[in-house]
Amino acid sequence: MGTWDAHYKIPHMPVDPSTLPPDDERYVKKELHDGEPIEQALQAAMAGLKSDILWGTLGMPMESSIEKLHQLEDERDEDKARAIRKEIRSYLELSVKQLEEMIEKGNFHNEYRIVVSAWYMMMLPSTKLGTPLLPPQEAQRAAWDWEERDIEYRRQKGAVWRAAREDASVFDIESAVAEPFTFTQVQPASHTTGMTVTVRVPPKTKAKDVRATVEEQFLQVVVVGHPLTPVISGKLFDKVDTSLSEWHLEGEFEDRILCVELEKKLARRWPCLLMENAPALEPLPPAPRAVKIIDPELDNYLSRDQDKYFKWDSSMGGATPN
Repeated sequence: MGTWDAHYKIPHMPVDPSTLPPDDERYVKKELHDGEPIEQALQAAMAGLKSDILWGTLGMPMESSIEKLHQLEDERDEDKARAIRKEIRSYLELSVKQLEEMIEKGNFHNEYRIVVSAWYMMMLPSTKLGTPLLPPQEAQRAAWDWEERDIEYRRQKGAVWRAAREDASVFDIESAVAEPFTFTQVQPASHTTGMTVTVRVPPKTKAKDVRATVEEQFLQVVVVGHPLTPVISGKLFDKVDTSLSEWHLEGEFEDRILCVELEKKLARRWPCLLMENAPALEPLPPAPRAVKIIDPELDNYLSRDQDKYFKWDSSMGGATPN
């Protein structure tokens, strides 16, 4: 929603419009309904629309808004009142969009002005049926001033609640020591190289409390307040692309975690994160003796497994012709 007068300008009125003759162009001020109860102003706008044979249906959103305003008058539950006010604004917003198309054609300027003012005023929790209609500029200013104050109030209230909630959160030190991190990676079949190292951190951990060093084949993570210092430190199982690796914090309170995103240089599965945790390599069985013979016809070497002309006598270890 832009400024109210994107399409419609009202001239400055230095005198009381009631003292002007009806044919004076400034007499239009009398028809703007400023200061009238918002219900009365919307009814006037709705009547102006319904009197038009072609565009009478444009008044329907205003009619729905007035019905909801009557519901709002008797509502004592704050959450329900907030929901009704939001519904009224949705009706008025629909009406504004419809009338914007009409005023471009030179129609319904006053009706548009009333609806825009009402739309802004419904941002104010104090707006009721009998609330005087403000001029659009004043309604806009009042709405956004209240919105800024409300945002600041919620921010301060939220900060106080968050601080209290963080103080009440308990960091599971025993689990953090027993399992400092978890390590996940995508399957090599997906041809991607991403993997994530997740570290549980204290509830109040901020970005300034984290020191993460990522080198081609080395990782170190230090977190202020964590029982392990460093939490992770060692040679990686294989090489990573440092230019594509990063870290960030997620979650809140007991669920606060540090995520270190690493990119492998080779798309193969790692058995572990750090080389120090790599499983011991089992010795491979000795390879069979590579015996080669000469094929007299083809005059090239054949391996024992590819031999088509001889069968091997296991007891003698030699070749006998077929």
